[in-house]
Amino acid sequence: MRLTLDDLRTLDACLEGLEVFKSICGDAIEGEWTAAAQAYALGTPLARYLGWGWYYGLIPAWTMRGWNMYRADLRSADLRSADLTDANLYRANLTDANLYRANLYRANLTDANLYRANLYRANLTGADLRGAYLCDANLTGANLYRAYLRDANLYRADLRGAYLYRADLRSADLYRADLRSADLCGVELCGAELCDANLTGANLTGADLRSANLTGADLTGADLRGHSADDLRSRGAIA
Repeated sequence: MRLTLDDLRTLDACLEGLEVFKSICGDAIEGEWTAAAQAYALGTPLARYLGWGWYYGLIPAWTMRGWNMYRADLRSADLRSADLTDANLYRANLTDANLYRANLYRANLTDANLYRANLYRANLTGADLRGAYLCDANLTGANLYRAYLRDANLYRADLRGAYLYRADLRSADLYRADLRSADLCGVELCGAELCDANLTGANLTGADLRSANLTGADLTGADLRGHSADDLRSRGAIA
């Protein structure tokens, strides 16, 4: 494989990306792009452009299934569509990371920093997100089936249309979170903070809302089977 600065310019690579490439690789890189090379790139500023390279077929996207990235610094990393099945991302810093459609099935994201991360339609089935920081994260359409989000911070997170069937959100902070049309069937929300959350059109069938703070939560048009609308209103919800 040979990849040059001119190749990148042909694809209208941004100036910052070109400068990063030149500072690390010089005018070109040659040789096989291995999983080890990808792992090395993740620890450099090149991580911000990996997904771009995958998208244009410049480099192969090696699976990161089961990789140990404990406390890894992946700020602003472009990991779109990456396979991170069973990966260990415990306490990893994924601030502003692009995880668009990434496969994070059963990944360990305990105490990870996902501030403003893009998790649009990511697969987080069975993922461990206990104590994770997801403030302002984009989780639109994400699959969080049976995900563990106990004590997670989802302040102002965008969860529109997310699938959270039987997820564990006990004591999670969902203050001002956008949960419009989200599927929260059977979700554990005991003790959760849902103050001013937007749950318009959400499915809350069988959800455990005991001790949850519903002050100002908008439940207009939500499926509230198994709940008393009068009880929810008495707790400050708009229902």
